[in-house]
Amino acid sequence: RLVLLRPTRTTRPPPSNATMPALYSDIGKTAKKILSDDFFSETKVTVKSKSKSGVTYSFGATQPAAADAPISGDIGLKLKLPHSKGTTANLKLLTASVATLELTNDAGLGLPGLKLVANLKAPVASAAGAGAAARVEYVHDVVALKGGVDALKRVLDASAVAGYKGVSVGADVAFDAKKNALAKYEFCAAFSDGGEAESVVALIDKLDKIKASYSHKLSATFSVAASILYSRKDASKLLTMAAKIAVDNTTTVKARIDSTGALAAAYIHDVSPGTTIVLSAATNVAAPQKVMKVGLSLAIE
Repeated sequence: RLVLLRPTRTTRPPPSNATMPALYSDIGKTAKKILSDDFFSETKVTVKSKSKSGVTYSFGATQPAAADAPISGDIGLKLKLPHSKGTTANLKLLTASVATLELTNDAGLGLPGLKLVANLKAPVASAAGAGAAARVEYVHDVVALKGGVDALKRVLDASAVAGYKGVSVGADVAFDAKKNALAKYEFCAAFSDGGEAESVVALIDKLDKIKASYSHKLSATFSVAASILYSRKDASKLLTMAAKIAVDNTTTVKARIDSTGALAAAYIHDVSPGTTIVLSAATNVAAPQKVMKVGLSLAIE
């Protein structure tokens, strides 16, 4: 008796988000966060709350370091529009007499990996400063694409990244239709191991500068990052290094120093679930006579 066996059909597992290429603006994001986030010299307060219906209300206020600078702030609400197939509306009213509206559709009209965003800016006092922009994002197995247009400024921008097994190359360009010239063009190459380390080399500022950055999560509680910026025009160099240490489940400490002597430190503490306080201080060890800058942030959610 003969028994015929049907060959099994294997399906390729979907790619991990860690190995998929990132949008151009997200390449080197971990290093940027370690080197930049939580270092500031303002006083900031942010409050967010969410209703049972799913609407998120927010309030933010910032007092700049300069004593004579006015306080800026905004009030906003964010909600999912009914019967809109995944569209979220984010409305904000700013103290600068400006109202902004952002519409985001993560469902991509049924195409996985597609995201649609529209931004509207409407000054309350006058027509000056109005804005209308839209962008499209698409991330797939080996490509990440982004395109946008600012209708009033008449600027078109586009970026593309191709990647495979952690290796990515990309380009970002912008065209100013009013000046009939390229407003921006830059290129980068990156390698990521999928979570712990990432290295990036980029030609930025119309290829005038070369920037290399690196980030590495050495353990569950300790991460480091560094970047070096070289200007081809004047041969200047800027080296920046930073470290992030989680002291415990509620406290994180960060430190940063660069080749000019600028030293900064940040203390981040979760006072309670949803409430975070950040204390930041900066000075220059090469010029100790300068006044130390201090920043304070309180976020309640």
